[in-house]
Amino acid sequence: MKNVCLLLCWQILIFLPLSGQQLYSFSTISQTYQNLDNPTILNYSSYPSNFDDFMVESDFSISYFDENIYSILVSNRGRIYFGNEEQFVELLPVWLKMKFESQISYQKIGAANCGNRILKIEYKNMGFRCDTTDNHFVNVQLWIYENSGIIEIHFGESDDNPGAYETRNPDCYGKTYFGCRLKLDSDWTAQAYGDPDNPSFYQGPQHSNYYGVGNIPSNGMVYQFDPALFSDNDFKISPNPARFFTKISRPLDCGDFEIRIFNIQGQLVFKNEFEENEKNIDVSNLLVGVYFIQILDKKNKKTFVEKLLIL
Repeated sequence: MKNVCLLLCWQILIFLPLSGQQLYSFSTISQTYQNLDNPTILNYSSYPSNFDDFMVESDFSISYFDENIYSILVSNRGRIYFGNEEQFVELLPVWLKMKFESQISYQKIGAANCGNRILKIEYKNMGFRCDTTDNHFVNVQLWIYENSGIIEIHFGESDDNPGAYETRNPDCYGKTYFGCRLKLDSDWTAQAYGDPDNPSFYQGPQHSNYYGVGNIPSNGMVYQFDPALFSDNDFKISPNPARFFTKISRPLDCGDFEIRIFNIQGQLVFKNEFEENEKNIDVSNLLVGVYFIQILDKKNKKTFVEKLLIL
């Protein structure tokens, strides 16, 4: 029974990417918030227009609900738009505005040939749109990971006064109905709701029962949305079918990978680190049959799976 279960698990692992709407998992992390180091400044001004937008071109593909996007629009109201105005990440449950010494900036880190770049967008010392005192502020960042498709919202120090921006004035649009969510143009959302420091998670058609978080999360809180991508398998396995050996070539020049081979019963029959660009594997001791090569990207905690036939 255990072997049957393992086999079914492998089948699910292989065919999962082909079925249905891409879904996100959600988790929270607590870590020290740090401002960006020498970022590119998008806007640094006292009291500009409330509706300034800034285009950021990414030199790597951003995965968002199964779409690949290279340009994003950064709004000073606290939304990051992907593709069109109905596809966005909403960072906070309140609309923002520039105030004295506010700054919007971005930074890319990571090596281009390693597939591990991160695009970080920071809203620093931002005010709240409906706060006429300009005494209150918030710091927040959006991180977009190249290879894994993970999207994170990092919350920094804030001086939050809900009474200052929660208003019934229809021209103010201070507090948004939702907040801290991913939005798709088909009205599909993946969002945190409830207690901002211990939120629940909902994804599906937008629904008024899941209204978002009520306030800004604490300093150091991180919301992580993970699409559990099975990235296009660029690893080359040849020959396949194999009899005596097979060679695996990996697409990246750097990274931390591990090779595992499982038989059809789900039993581990081979395990080794993968540090070279190519690796020859002796399979002469394996019985004739179907096997699965699993390549584990240890840094991004992602898995590539390929079927291997032994003759």
